[in-house]
Amino acid sequence: MDLDQFRHKYPCTQEEINANTWMETTEDEFHEALRAVPPILFASGCFLMGEPLTDLHTGEPVFMAFVSLFSRYYYRPETAHGWNTDRYKSEVVTEMQKANATP
Repeated sequence: MDLDQFRHKYPCTQEEINANTWMETTEDEFHEALRAVPPILFASGCFLMGEPLTDLHTGEPVFMAFVSLFSRYYYRPETAHGWNTDRYKSEVVTEMQKANATP
């Protein structure tokens, strides 16, 4: 999804940001995002890209968050206010478990 599609798709309330699931990406895309602009936050294999994608209706900027976990890479939109690496990793593990679950 390119930036224009992202901005159009997400009216961007905090509830909509929280409802986004983690999407898997490649190691190359993870590192490309990390090198594109200096991250505004970086810790424990997680970072927020340094340039906002859009803003919430409140004016708070929305960034792309990235997580590296178990040699796999994930991303989703996030605000700096919502930054929480422990929660991110827990959510990614939950997504991985759902993807591997069999009915």
